[in-house]
Amino acid sequence: MSYFAFYNGSPWEVDGKPLILYIVAESCPYCAATRWPLTVTLMVFGNFGGLSYMMSSSTYVFPDMPTFTYRDVKYSSPYVVFQPYEDRAERPLTTPPAITLLCGSSSRRGSSSWTSPTATP
Repeated sequence: MSYFAFYNGSPWEVDGKPLILYIVAESCPYCAATRWPLTVTLMVFGNFGGLSYMMSSSTYVFPDMPTFTYRDVKYSSPYVVFQPYEDRAERPLTTPPAITLLCGSSSRRGSSSWTSPTATP
C-alpha cells in the first residue's frame, strides 16, 4: 500500500503546485510524531503562521506526546500547497473531508465533523 495517491491518474495539484494533504486525528500520538518532520520539512519550502504546540491524548498509548497542531494555521509557499485536516474527536475516521482543492478552487471546506485550516497558496 502506498501512502501517496494520484487523483484520476494525475498528481494532486492546486494552481500548478503539488498538494500535500494531511488527514489525521489531532489527539493521535502516532500522528503527533509525524508532525515534527512534516513541520520541519514544510518550513524549508514555506512559512507557517499560527503554528502552535500541543500534547497528544493523555488516555492513549504514548500519552501526552509533545507536538504541533495545525488548527487555525496558515501556510504559504511558492512551491507547495499544504492542506491539513485534523479531526478533534477521538473516534475512527469513517468519511474523509470534502476536498474542494482538487478542483482548483480557492475555497476550502470540510464536512460538519471536520474543521479545515486554510492553506494560502
